[in-house]
Amino acid sequence: MLHTVFSFRRTVSAGVVAAALAFSSAGTLAANAPLAASLYPAGAHISYRPHLSNLQMDCMWGFLCDGGVVLFHTTSESNLHRLSGWGEFASSGDDGPSFELFASHYGSGANYDGTPWAQGAFADLALASRSHGYRPVHLSQIHLTSLDPSHVLTAQVPCGASSLLVMAWWDGTAEVEAIVAYNRKPASERHIAVTDLVRQVDIAAGVLRRVVHP
Repeated sequence: MLHTVFSFRRTVSAGVVAAALAFSSAGTLAANAPLAASLYPAGAHISYRPHLSNLQMDCMWGFLCDGGVVLFHTTSESNLHRLSGWGEFASSGDDGPSFELFASHYGSGANYDGTPWAQGAFADLALASRSHGYRPVHLSQIHLTSLDPSHVLTAQVPCGASSLLVMAWWDGTAEVEAIVAYNRKPASERHIAVTDLVRQVDIAAGVLRRVVHP
């Protein structure tokens, strides 16, 4: 799976999953991670980074370490007023789905047009993903649970025999951004990948709400 994502990176700069998994190998094992192992396919290798700086986010998820080519943000996290956050990553091997999730706390203010900073980060991700050919996936196909659909983005792009699905959510000063790379066949793998990603974002949103909006 990861070699496919690296190949895809050269065409639409969306190989962030592979890059982040390599970067995150120095992270903490999943024992203390916010997202339980049960939220991933059985046997997945999970890594957790409890503190991700804005520069690390810009490198792994933005544009800083990919020759200036935009991945999922056109603006630096500092300019988006990100205050803090964490990340969790998982790989199921070359043939299984690979996941990446960033949970962030943004400032309580707003930009020049009154858009809250967390919503601005959400909108920036939507803009960047559209530029790479991601297309919306209807929420009815994904069966969201506790998340307000008006605050959720789900978009997908094909990559040969694989697909990338990006998902984001925001509320107040909290925001979650995540992606899964998976093989489209068999159909059961898509179901597992999409269902697990939705569950991860749902749980991460709840964790983040308790931290930033106690």
